Amino acid sequence: MGYEDENLQPFVLDIETTARPGIEALLDALAAPSNYKDEAKIAEFKADKLRTLIERGALDINLNRIVCFGVWTPDEGPRVVIAKTEAEERTHLAALGLYILNGGHRRRIISFNGLSFDLLTCIRRAQLLGLREFPSLDVVPAWKSPHTDLMRLLTFDGAVSKHSLDFYCRIFGIEAPETDDILCISGSQIPQLVADERWDLVEAHCRCDVILTGRLAQRLGVM
Repeated sequence: MGYEDENLQPFVLDIETTARPGIEALLDALAAPSNYKDEAKIAEFKADKLRTLIERGALDINLNRIVCFGVWTPDEGPRVVIAKTEAEERTHLAALGLYILNGGHRRRIISFNGLSFDLLTCIRRAQLLGLREFPSLDVVPAWKSPHTDLMRLLTFDGAVSKHSLDFYCRIFGIEAPETDDILCISGSQIPQLVADERWDLVEAHCRCDVILTGRLAQRLGVM
């Protein structure tokens, strides 16, 4: 599959996402419970439900888009780019595809929960954006994938409960690279930061996560 070169350095990938534009038109029709009779309460229920679905859209590979890409290697350190628009997302995703292919010798990707989210999102966004040249990442079935998902390693392939990246870094004694104001940001806040156009914090959060993932990969001996 092109991953056989042991001298080919793997890289860490992390992405940040938000709900894609026009998500409201893509969702299934909303209906209030049958016991709701008051029109105002029905409207309120639908509005609350829609708000929740939009918030969750960032975590749905069919309803999200990528707003930040981060890659990291021990030699090159972190490289993070923002995608404020779908046009920029397409450009950066195409560049990521070329980086993965690496002249025909595919790179192994290391991620945290990537085989359940990051890599799947990249594949689906490439499909939706018409990037036919984006490489097949061999993610299904996950246990046969050439890529390394630290979440799968740390949970012994789902045998024990999952925890956050920050949690695993704490128990392994891995120090964060950023300041406290960045560390207090969680991934769930990214959609609001995007809405507020706080691209500096989106970039800083992605940079922090991709570095932590790299350090954790080194600590686990997979990089």
